[in-house]
Amino acid sequence: MDRHHLIAALIALGIGLSSCVKDEIPIVYEPEAGIAGSFTSQVEMGPDYRYRLYYDIETDSVVAFHQKRDWDLAFQSEGNAVRLNSSKYMSVYRSSSYDIGNYTGFDGEGPLFDTSDGDLQGTVILADEMDRVYVIDVGYDADGTAQGFVKFSLAEVTLSHYVIRFGALGSTGYSEAEIPRDASVNNVMFSFQNGLQFLEPPKDSWDLLFTHYTHFFELYFGEESVHYLVSGALLNPNGAMAARVEGSTFETFDVSDAGEVPLSNESDVIGYDWKLIDLDAGVYEVLDNLYVIQTVEGNLHKLSFVGFYDDLGQQGAPIFRAAQLF
Repeated sequence: MDRHHLIAALIALGIGLSSCVKDEIPIVYEPEAGIAGSFTSQVEMGPDYRYRLYYDIETDSVVAFHQKRDWDLAFQSEGNAVRLNSSKYMSVYRSSSYDIGNYTGFDGEGPLFDTSDGDLQGTVILADEMDRVYVIDVGYDADGTAQGFVKFSLAEVTLSHYVIRFGALGSTGYSEAEIPRDASVNNVMFSFQNGLQFLEPPKDSWDLLFTHYTHFFELYFGEESVHYLVSGALLNPNGAMAARVEGSTFETFDVSDAGEVPLSNESDVIGYDWKLIDLDAGVYEVLDNLYVIQTVEGNLHKLSFVGFYDDLGQQGAPIFRAAQLF
């Protein structure tokens, strides 16, 4: 299998190991009492991972959700980063042109992907380089339908807003839009089809984002440099931190152990690899895992994933135990 067909197969696998669900609110879970002050909860991304769920561990609640197809670009409110919607497997080609009106080709360095660790040095649209033209692959819908390509450039970045230009490939025309900053949230989103999208909840109201996202594998299926859609938990960049704990269990780990665990603010420190998929059977197995999480309020919790299926046997529904340490 050549590289092009391998990557296409990986995308299809990441999107397609599921049955479709209707456009509806994720099923409301009922928290279950646990041992020694712990609790067990479940969040439901949907079997095709179409929902992005913002979860607050302090209140054990999903404070907001939206569908991954609802936006394409995220514009940082405090800072100048522009990030792709990695839930849709988006990428860009960075051209040498600085004239979007006269750009009618498809060239440049690429495909380029944002890193999943949240490092702003890993963003592929350079916010300090005005007018450079990018060709953006808008990725895939929840049902695996390719969303096509657009040309794009940043025209202005100020303390109050961004101005962008975008248009159809092969044309000399383009549209212009202004994206305001909003200090109450981490990002303001934009959809090429539907314009501004105010989707994120207040940045101090959540800790984990359960979602599909694109991860880079240095070696996967015998191929190097493969980007692949995975599902898991990402940290709120507004102060949340976490670490994986080795050599302990949820039952035995307590506050006296927490000081020995160095915390990280990398977005994907929890990530996806608390589970393993049998590619032949299309079945997920949850591995032994334990995490320490510092919430945006500064409190420490322990958390362990114990399942990935809902009551109907459908994937995309992480079950986890958690308890506050202090």
